[in-house]
Amino acid sequence: MTLEKNLKFKPDNFTVPGKTFLVGEYAVLAGGACLGLGTNPSFSIELNFARQTFHPDSPAGLYLRKNNLPNFSHEFNNPYGVGGFGASTAEFIFSYFSNPQASKKLEDIFYTYLELYSDRKEQKPSGADLVTQLIGGISHIDLAGGGPKVERLSWSFKDLDFLIYSTGLKVKTHEHLSQLDRQICDGLVKPCEEVIAAFKTNDSGTFKSALAGWSKKLEQLGLTASEVVELKTRLESHIPGILVKPCGALGSDVVVILVAKEQKQSVLSQIEALNLRGLTFQADSSHLANGPLSI
Repeated sequence: MTLEKNLKFKPDNFTVPGKTFLVGEYAVLAGGACLGLGTNPSFSIELNFARQTFHPDSPAGLYLRKNNLPNFSHEFNNPYGVGGFGASTAEFIFSYFSNPQASKKLEDIFYTYLELYSDRKEQKPSGADLVTQLIGGISHIDLAGGGPKVERLSWSFKDLDFLIYSTGLKVKTHEHLSQLDRQICDGLVKPCEEVIAAFKTNDSGTFKSALAGWSKKLEQLGLTASEVVELKTRLESHIPGILVKPCGALGSDVVVILVAKEQKQSVLSQIEALNLRGLTFQADSSHLANGPLSI
């Protein structure tokens, strides 16, 4: 393990937010769009001796090796303590920014990341998670045409908030993607666009209804793990008025809960009272955070 004395990387200059797909986690696999949430708590890294280096087969390790850069000793801080919020992608971002010669243009970072998978057996990821964490906040990411087109949005609902919870469940994303029939994703591009359009109306009822339809469609296509469907059903039956939307690969790791702002504290208390194993509050709209890249 080495700590390069001449390494110009200053990791305390930025952190990388966690990512959650509000909608579109499967649509982006077919070149569609998504709404990504970048939130605190954020990932951070500290340079030091005698700690860890990046796994050589991780995106971070591959990037450093392919560019003949030192796999520097560091301590990586995952504030979530669980998967599903983009730890591996955050590591890549830190490794990429350690290269003083690397372009800081979004498109260049995006294609560099996808290129790491060109000679690997697993299917390429969409790269939408990377963009979400680079930009932060609420990002409308459109992958039509291959490259990312990004629009920064805000949470403008006066009567609606979101709660992000980790579930304690886990799906190995790379294995899931390798077994996924990508043709299923083709049929999700247009429905996702309709949800994004509903979000932009700033009408909570319109958006909530559209997101509920999206969530139901994923269930019908077998893209939501049965354990998460059970969790969603239990929460919605015990707490009237909320909408539970599973997020990410099979909706396993994370759920977003839409809740009326005036009922937010009550809902938080009711969820805590249910004492569901593994279900942990992580963020709400007040935790939206910028990423290290500005657009």
